[in-house]
Amino acid sequence: MPSATLRGGNSPQCNPSPPLSYDGWLFTFGVLDYAGGLVVHLASGVSALTLAYWLGNSKRARPDPHSVPYVLLGAALLWFGWFGFNAGSALGAGSNAGARVFVNTQLGASMGMLSWGVMEMIFGGDTLFTGRASAVGAATGAVVGLVAITPACGYVTQMWSLFIAFFTVIVCFFSPRLVRLLGIDDRLDCFAFHGVGGAMGALLTGLFASADWAPPNVVNGGFYGNGRQFGVQIAGVLVTIFMSVVGTTVIFWFLQLVSWGLKVDLRIADAHAGELDVSQHGEKAYFRATRSMASEAPKSGGDGPAAAAASAAEHSTEAATLQIRAVVNVDAAKE
Repeated sequence: MPSATLRGGNSPQCNPSPPLSYDGWLFTFGVLDYAGGLVVHLASGVSALTLAYWLGNSKRARPDPHSVPYVLLGAALLWFGWFGFNAGSALGAGSNAGARVFVNTQLGASMGMLSWGVMEMIFGGDTLFTGRASAVGAATGAVVGLVAITPACGYVTQMWSLFIAFFTVIVCFFSPRLVRLLGIDDRLDCFAFHGVGGAMGALLTGLFASADWAPPNVVNGGFYGNGRQFGVQIAGVLVTIFMSVVGTTVIFWFLQLVSWGLKVDLRIADAHAGELDVSQHGEKAYFRATRSMASEAPKSGGDGPAAAAASAAEHSTEAATLQIRAVVNVDAAKE
């Protein structure tokens, strides 16, 4: 990938080489992918969808986020590390390319986070404009923006990096619903965010790439008069999808044959799915502290029903006990 970063769009752009070449067919065909939108994100997203299809659906309900603070911490670490992922592909911290990629990466993530919050407020409620922006949504939007800008970060201007993240968030926001309509159990929405996001970023690169802004000899995109580049990007997306589906299917069935020979199942039994720490390691990873206390009522004097009710509430409050207990599933531990 770094070699493609420095030399992406060299003479092979205009003179495609034979399908088998030293640099790979997609590169020599002229596909633009600066830091892995196709080979990392689209490929992994499609592979996840393919594997989820072969494994089949689970009967378990979709879980809530295990820890929102951990989600935000993970997103922050991922955001920071993405600068090395994208800008590091320039193979130099002092080059203009590295600085440009760094800025585009930041703008893509920021626009993704902002756009996702707006989409949540518009479409996240029961009716239009009744939703609320969430912390998990902000983290999701930032990741989608990072995925979208990955293939384009070295080829587009700062303004186009904002547009790419914005357009991709719109598509990715509705993609999980389409996956569920297909009946595929992609619990973490890997395809909806990484697969669709990587494809959108690659396609929009074919529209907004600028020869004046990119590394030497990179051609313009469709928006700058070179419609062929958009077709090349479509071909790159389709080839990546095909290779990911076929490769993942072959690997899955190989592992399935091995599991049959060992008399084990690749799938986790529904009875143990919620307590893998217990079923696999014999211990519980987390304990929840719960607090139980009767609500306090204000003290009041006087006679009558109101005073009697207040007195009863006061005595009830005095009799309440504060309980802090660790919730341990003993039955699950015995299993």
